[in-house]
Amino acid sequence: MNLDFTADMESKLDSIGESKAEWTSVIDDFYKPFVKKLADAEQSQTRIKIEPALLDEKCPECGRPLAVRRSKFGQFVGCSGYPECKYIKKKEKVLLPFNCPACGKQMEERVTKYRRKVYSCSGYPGCKFSTWKKPEETKCDVCGSFTVSYGRGKTKVYKCPNPGCTKYEPPKGKEEENSDE
Repeated sequence: MNLDFTADMESKLDSIGESKAEWTSVIDDFYKPFVKKLADAEQSQTRIKIEPALLDEKCPECGRPLAVRRSKFGQFVGCSGYPECKYIKKKEKVLLPFNCPACGKQMEERVTKYRRKVYSCSGYPGCKFSTWKKPEETKCDVCGSFTVSYGRGKTKVYKCPNPGCTKYEPPKGKEEENSDE
């Protein structure tokens, strides 16, 4: 970071705001040398390729070793023979010690494509029960289901997520939560 450049650019932008300088000439003075420096840097630099880390596990499709690879969505385990073999190992399910209040099957933790956690029934698609709130150890005193907590600290409130329970309160939307304050 060059503080002299930043201060100089700020004063030039102030002069544009005060109508003392033409904005096109200020931008040209910055942009033309910048493009030249950028082109020089692209030519002089080499791209570094990060080799995937090989694992002791073999690919079930082709027998080559599996490797830890990277993508824009994070790390994953795939075949080292890519692009010939496109095998990708699925992540193991994270089962929770709670039963689904709708059907009684075990609950599991899933991650959406936007990396947000959702807690849903392992019987999906037969049972579509899910909640964004993490299940708590506290039990509902009416139906015996797990509860989910709302709030923090002393204002923490436990609510039953079971739609069949008499103590069930549907979650509020963002508009309703903001109107309560």
